[in-house]
Amino acid sequence: MEESNLQLVYTQSVSVALNVVPIGIETLILLVSGRLPKGQFGNQRLFGSAGWGLLAVAAGLIVDAFSDGSDVKNYTPAFYLMLVPMIGDIICTFFLRVSCY
Repeated sequence: MEESNLQLVYTQSVSVALNVVPIGIETLILLVSGRLPKGQFGNQRLFGSAGWGLLAVAAGLIVDAFSDGSDVKNYTPAFYLMLVPMIGDIICTFFLRVSCY
């Protein structure tokens, strides 16, 4: 496979991960929060956004630490940092019981 094709596959994979997965998570939060006291959906969004922001800062610090001042950055640790919560999210979502009505 040519390098340009690999870049296209990579770009599309990242696009799906960053655009489709959060919509599914938002939908599950909305369905689950329907059973919680009023106003809990906003709290879920707040803490989700705070967690996303903190992990973004942590990823930047880890990338800088593992790059050792090089002009070429090593993004591998950031992918592993994202992989752990994503696997946990998938496992939790799998066991979540949601009724549509």
